[in-house]
Amino acid sequence: MYISEVSIEGYKNCKNKSTIGFNPGLNIIIGENASGKTTIIDAIRMILRDAEIGFISEDDFYKSFEGNDEKKDIRIDLKIKDLSPEEKITFLSWCNAEFDAELHLEVEKNTNLKGYYKKVVWGGKSKASAFEEETFDYIDTIYLPALRNAEEKLRNGKKSRLALLLKHQYSEDERKEQLVQAFSEFNRSIIENQDNKYGELSQAKKDINKAMKESMGSVFGQSVNLQFSEVSFSSILQNIKLVFFPHIGEIDEKKFRDIAINSLGYNNLLYIATVFAELEVVNKNNNLFTVLLIEEPEAHLHPQIQSKLIKYLKKLTKDKKNLQIILTTHSSVIASSVGVDSLIHVRGIDGGISSTKISNFNLDENVKNYLNRWMDITKSTMLFSKGIIFVEGICEAMILPALAPQVLKEYNTKHEQKLPLSLEEAGVSVINING
Repeated sequence: MYISEVSIEGYKNCKNKSTIGFNPGLNIIIGENASGKTTIIDAIRMILRDAEIGFISEDDFYKSFEGNDEKKDIRIDLKIKDLSPEEKITFLSWCNAEFDAELHLEVEKNTNLKGYYKKVVWGGKSKASAFEEETFDYIDTIYLPALRNAEEKLRNGKKSRLALLLKHQYSEDERKEQLVQAFSEFNRSIIENQDNKYGELSQAKKDINKAMKESMGSVFGQSVNLQFSEVSFSSILQNIKLVFFPHIGEIDEKKFRDIAINSLGYNNLLYIATVFAELEVVNKNNNLFTVLLIEEPEAHLHPQIQSKLIKYLKKLTKDKKNLQIILTTHSSVIASSVGVDSLIHVRGIDGGISSTKISNFNLDENVKNYLNRWMDITKSTMLFSKGIIFVEGICEAMILPALAPQVLKEYNTKHEQKLPLSLEEAGVSVINING
């Protein structure tokens, strides 16, 4: 099974209904800034109930920049195809007559007494059909945001990505109890100080109790004890810290350092690695379907690592059943590292998103093989351009961008309607087709 399409209307920059199609396995969404890539990712997260996306706000409803045109409701529709017989049974309350799963979300711009916007969710074709909320438990939505401060996300605490990974690791209640018991026993052994190794702790406790009794008396005074931080299962996981060493294979714990002194790029890689490790655990727990949503993984990563990362993602989708990856990028390295069938080009249009799935062109295998060889890093820049000029060779590719500012400057002196001053400013790429 895989998400075959999502339709968005009234949400963020989509005034009109916009439908985006997807492929099984790996999907690379490409396009210029403000084309709607993040809107697509957030719409999927919202309808699949990703816990991290939060509540719908007024800013989520479409509103024109002039302020005189806005939408009073949001509609998101998602379709899942190629369900196996087992999956058709599991997602029966979501299925239409063709046994494709459909999920629908409507949000009205009217708040209830608690200030939340009213939401309606249903499966299949009809709002009136039976709908089982528990079906969401069979879908895992893992979100990897565009990384700007990976160090913060890796630090221990309630929102720690490491704590989330460890929580997935402990799927059995008995194992959770064993961990809590081990911490509790260690806690008691330190505080009770039976072998007198930690006399300072016992003395501090005695001194506080003595001062309390002398200052408040035996009637109004209270007793105090010492213990480490709370030893519940969640608090234990939230206090586990990730440290690093700059080379693979090191085991000497004295050599590891705090991630605060690590580079931005490598902290991003550490964060990505925790997400991939979480993905491994989720798959072992036999959830029927996992969708991994990734935004701009190229942040702070040099080209070789970008290429290595995308090859790993391709391998993941081939090795794991019912894993779908939807990734947005501005990187020509990533765009040129995948086959053209994985590419989905999006652009912002007036009131919505226009998308083109390259696999829909049904290209001949020989043509696809040629394009995959031809599409190197320099040529893949055309996927992010507003316009393209194809030239025969390297000389034209060098001369045209140099001549353009002179021609444009002369044009602007003669015409009232002004043009950009260079091809770069116009968003036009010059592509050498080598022949």
